[in-house]
Amino acid sequence: MTITFRRMTPDDAGAVAAFLTANRFPFHVNPAPGEFHVNPAPGETQVNKRVAEGHFWCKDSQGYWVQQGGEDLGLVVLEGLADENPDFDIRLAESRRTISGNSVKASRHRARTTSTPSPWRQV
Repeated sequence: MTITFRRMTPDDAGAVAAFLTANRFPFHVNPAPGEFHVNPAPGETQVNKRVAEGHFWCKDSQGYWVQQGGEDLGLVVLEGLADENPDFDIRLAESRRTISGNSVKASRHRARTTSTPSPWRQV
């Protein structure tokens, strides 16, 4: 099945916070200025702060819901959009991480659209 992406807006704030606090991400790194640590389960306070700051829909980053068959599988955030080398952060719901490769499909699509001029880079 095809993976699609739906652009996040401030109207998604509650859903983003709920998704991030309901799932664990054991292999994700949350760097902060001057530190580097693995944070598999971001707390509600930390998540709400990032959402309130507009991290998922601002000039420097844009979030998208990763969808398949109309169902949200997770999210992807393009970060550093003002830079020449933007990054992306993909987080799939625990129940949607499968051996069928949903994260691989999403990663490949994000890599293609992030590294070439496209509407994805417009915020």
